[in-house]
Amino acid sequence: MWNGQSRTISCEPDRPNSLEIGVDEVVRCLDGGGEVSPTGEKARDALEAIVAFHISHKNNGRWVPLPLEGEDRDIEVKIG
Repeated sequence: MWNGQSRTISCEPDRPNSLEIGVDEVVRCLDGGGEVSPTGEKARDALEAIVAFHISHKNNGRWVPLPLEGEDRDIEVKIG
């Protein structure tokens, strides 16, 4: 069970983080050197799951069925 405490998970300094890896992959693809590893459908599914986590948290852990429907599709998740 979550006890309300927070913690920081840092990246190892000699390893790229997921954003850096993703940007490098997109640039390589645009330069004609390959394909982006996840398909658009897989990326959409991952984003939908992340949004569902936010919706569930906002609603005291309510179960959120996928695919998202109705008002659940209107949520904005801000990063940064």
